Amino acid sequence: MKTAGKGIAIIFILILPFSRLFAGDAIITHLALQKYIKVGVNISITGWVENVSGSNITSFKTCWRLDNGSTNMSTTINIGGGGLAPGGYYLPFTHPVALNVSSSGPHVFEIWVVATGETNYSNDTITINFTALSSYANKINLFEEYTATWCQYCPAGNSAANSIASLQRTAVAKFHNSDAYSFAIGETYYEAYYSGSIFTPGGMFNMGESGNYSVNSGSNTWLSEMNSRSNSISPLELSISPSLNITSRQLDVDLTAKFKYVESGDYYMNVYILENGISGTQTGASGTYIHNHVVRAMLGGSSGSAGIIPNTPVLNSNYTKNYSFTIPSGWDLDKLALIGLVFRKDGSLTDALNAVNYSYDNSGVEPVLATSNSFAIYPNPAIDIITIENTARSKRAIVSIYNIEGKLLLSQTLTLERTEMDISNFSRGLYIMKVKSDDGIYFMRFGKQ
Repeated sequence: MKTAGKGIAIIFILILPFSRLFAGDAIITHLALQKYIKVGVNISITGWVENVSGSNITSFKTCWRLDNGSTNMSTTINIGGGGLAPGGYYLPFTHPVALNVSSSGPHVFEIWVVATGETNYSNDTITINFTALSSYANKINLFEEYTATWCQYCPAGNSAANSIASLQRTAVAKFHNSDAYSFAIGETYYEAYYSGSIFTPGGMFNMGESGNYSVNSGSNTWLSEMNSRSNSISPLELSISPSLNITSRQLDVDLTAKFKYVESGDYYMNVYILENGISGTQTGASGTYIHNHVVRAMLGGSSGSAGIIPNTPVLNSNYTKNYSFTIPSGWDLDKLALIGLVFRKDGSLTDALNAVNYSYDNSGVEPVLATSNSFAIYPNPAIDIITIENTARSKRAIVSIYNIEGKLLLSQTLTLERTEMDISNFSRGLYIMKVKSDDGIYFMRFGKQ
């Protein structure tokens, strides 16, 4: 019996995953550090710690260094309640020392975790090659959810995704699985994120951020993770210009990228068509359920459009892709939205570099470039700054911005050919701009992301 018992013990050890052979083995996941950061700005280092050992972890430290320099070590984090169980996560951790890079260009960042009783150091370190920029565009971060009307856990995921959509500088797209709102190309696209079995709800940031983020069902963490990306930047500006014929339902979209920093890569473009306000059913929710941000089509297919942006883009050059699509009769034109994307591939790894939103609403206001005989405003929708161009060279004009309830929010005298107005403290939504000049009064509408 003793011999048999030893034999069974040996077999048991052999079939365990390799990492489970080590006591106190931990790894870092969901690191929030982006591929592009601002020069001279403090960047918080946050992420999760996962226990991949076969026993509880009672404490750990995190350490990081930049460009093979000195090591910044955290204080010991003690885990109560008996410690972190095998397969469990400690989240989030924030390293006490922020990252601040003084020089632009490429850098190498390394971060690792040391757990109580750590004996396996082969899987501890994450290495990220990032670029510090002094010239950049603000980034709109992409969040993609996998959901289903038959999924009882998906209302919580949808609620988290809707909360993310209310934030500034975000683009939210919900792909459906095997229900009335799913489509084959969308399912093929999203399921490529899964290395194992498919599950819903699933959440993904920026197409995986070159392998630094994995699809997960932790919807209670999605909002905080998006907030940690709120100041992200991009090496390129992205604009979208759609035209919709409401009679023929023909949609034409121009998606344009302009690089403010150039590095070689394998670049792709895509445009998603979304529909909001769809009344339907949802397992796990009572009564009529409203589905928002539902992806209806991918104009660049599941792989995106290649060959528009060269491997080495030219600084400040425009790269435009035109898409044409006929909107099916069952889709509500007043509730459509678009997301434009530029992403980069590195083998099987993908990273969404920037996104742009565009939406139609029930009032019929389309947030695109609004023009009069004398003035133009752009970009539209805007993020932090909106520009008023005095195309008629009027000597003097007063510009006033109102919310949709008619409340005056901002007023400024326009005397130059081009003036910028700071709207960074405005909430996301629609606004009315009144321009009173020596040749008339003009009203224009614009959106704030």
